[in-house]
Amino acid sequence: MSRAGRRAIAALALGLAVLAATGCRKPKPSILIISIDSLRADEVTRVEDGRPVAPTLAEFAKESVRYTNALSAAPWTTPSMMAVMTGMPAPAHGVEEHDRALAASVPLLAERLRQARWRTGAVSPALTLRPEYGFSRGFDDYDFEPLGHDVVTSPKLSGKTLHLLDRYRDDRFLVWVHFWDPHYNYIPPAPYDAQYRIGVRPAREDVQCLKWIENPLPPDGALYLHGQYRGEIAYTDKFVREILDHLEKLGRADDTIVVILGDHGESFQAHGWLGHTIRVDQDMTHVPIMIRWPGRLAPAEIGAAAEIAQIGPTLLKLAGLPYQDFGLVPPLPLAPAEAAADSSALTQTLRMGCYTGLVQGRWKYQLDHRTCAETLFDLSTDPGETRDLAARDGSALAAMRGALRARLEAIAAAKVPRAMLPQQLIDETEAALRSIGYVQAATGTAGHEGEIVCEALPDPTKYKHDAFGDLQVFTPCAADGAPRCLQQLP
Repeated sequence: MSRAGRRAIAALALGLAVLAATGCRKPKPSILIISIDSLRADEVTRVEDGRPVAPTLAEFAKESVRYTNALSAAPWTTPSMMAVMTGMPAPAHGVEEHDRALAASVPLLAERLRQARWRTGAVSPALTLRPEYGFSRGFDDYDFEPLGHDVVTSPKLSGKTLHLLDRYRDDRFLVWVHFWDPHYNYIPPAPYDAQYRIGVRPAREDVQCLKWIENPLPPDGALYLHGQYRGEIAYTDKFVREILDHLEKLGRADDTIVVILGDHGESFQAHGWLGHTIRVDQDMTHVPIMIRWPGRLAPAEIGAAAEIAQIGPTLLKLAGLPYQDFGLVPPLPLAPAEAAADSSALTQTLRMGCYTGLVQGRWKYQLDHRTCAETLFDLSTDPGETRDLAARDGSALAAMRGALRARLEAIAAAKVPRAMLPQQLIDETEAALRSIGYVQAATGTAGHEGEIVCEALPDPTKYKHDAFGDLQVFTPCAADGAPRCLQQLP
């Protein structure tokens, strides 16, 4: 055989060896995370007048692994999205107020992916996602432009995301966009403002003020706001479609894992309250999690308890990267057969209301840190949490109390370091939040004859001023409130 023939055979053998070696490896996917502010789980597939409210989300749900019993880490954005990025529940990462920051030693999802040579970019429209909290760490591009409650934002956010996808089109990437419009104020543009018009328009619609007062509106006023909120979801859905279509146009749909989630829910006085932040009822914390990877993940519905902190380790696992040392929760099950019957989901708020909630199986347990009062609901028969079974089912109550105790003990044992923003940044953050209505209306009180009065600025002569924002008015939650209650309970 000639030398050229031997070289050809050797080259062929080498090529086959390379193919054999690489063929057994899983491809390294790109990742697109679309978080939608205030998106409740029950709105994703809702049908009104014979049509889906959010057709893109409804179609995406059918193409995805969908977690139907998922909880946000908290009923507001900062601690919930930090849970996604760290793989840690809110009580673990500690960024549960506007004056906290993530400790520098706590790793983030974007850092792990950038270290593995993914390009990383994010589009952030909210002060609750400001870089100083730690959100920008690990991102090559962190497009932070805080927008107010009275601005329509989806076109701008979609445009920025399309630009990022174009820039990264030839690379392996992580892109995260946080859509903002479903957040109050509920101001869907025409024709979406008339699409779900129900109830009676109330005299006041400034939810940032109204949400601090129990039952601030008559039922038909709350119903009107719910319809406008639904219009905002329908409007945002159009821009989610724009991004997914662009991914397809770039030829990147099949090699990109797409995650769509809500950061928290939204309440319309089902339990007496508007908006979010202050309680852990299901309407404020039950959120969608959907993961799509065409050809790699079979669409399925998984009903076991899940929490959004599990998204981070799940994405690292799917990307073929080490995930066992990331965060404090396991990856999400990717098929119904993988779901554990004893899985639990933890949620907590330390703002005005001091509550921790835990879902496990069909049960939802809530603990009030201030009073140590417990409530227990069977979500399989009472998804609206209208019948408290704490006094009637002692065995279930004890089991859920024990499950929460175990979760919090594991978090304490991990000894995750805590950090605070520097005082200058705390002052800047409070001023910025006040400028868009976050803090200025937080002192809502019931006035004469039912009139609602919202003070423009907290008065330091009337309120404790060494606390942040809303906590100047409302008694701050004790940092050890939940563990202290659990020590006192049986």
